[in-house]
Amino acid sequence: MTQRAPRAPVALFLTVLTLIGCSATGPAPARFEERQALPAPTEPRQIALTRLVSKLPVGTRIGRTSEGWLCLPQGPMTWRIGVDEDVPGEVIVILRDELQKAGYRTPGPPKSLFDEAKDGQAELLLAGAIKAVTLNVCSGPQGRSSEGSVEIEWQAYERRTRSVVLTSTTGGTAKSSRGGRDAYYDAAAAALRNLLAQEAFVKAVGSTGRAQLR
Repeated sequence: MTQRAPRAPVALFLTVLTLIGCSATGPAPARFEERQALPAPTEPRQIALTRLVSKLPVGTRIGRTSEGWLCLPQGPMTWRIGVDEDVPGEVIVILRDELQKAGYRTPGPPKSLFDEAKDGQAELLLAGAIKAVTLNVCSGPQGRSSEGSVEIEWQAYERRTRSVVLTSTTGGTAKSSRGGRDAYYDAAAAALRNLLAQEAFVKAVGSTGRAQLR
C-alpha cells in the first residue's frame, strides 16, 4: 500500500514551521571549546579581578528576541553598554567566584559599607575587555531561555614590576533555561575557565614569569 503525499495545506504548514524554527534563534553564537581549569599553583599569588570593560559600540546588534512556543522573532537584541564603560558588577561577582572555585586567592569583599575594597592588597590584577557578544533570548510559556557567546581579551598586571605579565583572548559559549541573561553570564564564566586552563596563566600567577598569548 502506497503512502499518500501530505495534503497541500499540511505540507505548507510543515514548511513554514521548519523555516520559523530555523530563523527564530537569531545569529548563531560563536562556538568555543570548553576546557576545565588547571589546578592552581600550590602557593598562588593573590589576584584581584578588578575590571571588565566593553569594546563594543552601544547599539551594536548582538542577537534577537523571540516569543511563544515557536520562539517567533520579535526584534533585535542590541548592546546597551558604551565603549570602555564598566560592565555591570554582577558579572564581576560571577567571575570572582570562578577564580575561587579553581583554587585562586582573591581579596574578600568589604565586610561593611564603611570598609574599603581590598583589591589593593593583591599582587596581581586581572582585567578583561569584551570584544564580541552574541545573545538570543526567547520568552515562552515555560519561561525565558537564552543562548550566547562572549569573547574577552584578558590582561594580568603585576604590581611589583608595574607590567602586564600575561595577555590572552578566550571565549565561551552557553545555553540556559533559567533566564534571559544567564547564557551571557555563563558564557563569560566559560571564557574565564578557558583562561584558567592555560599553562601560561598558571605560571604567571604562581611565579614572576612573563607570558604572552594571542
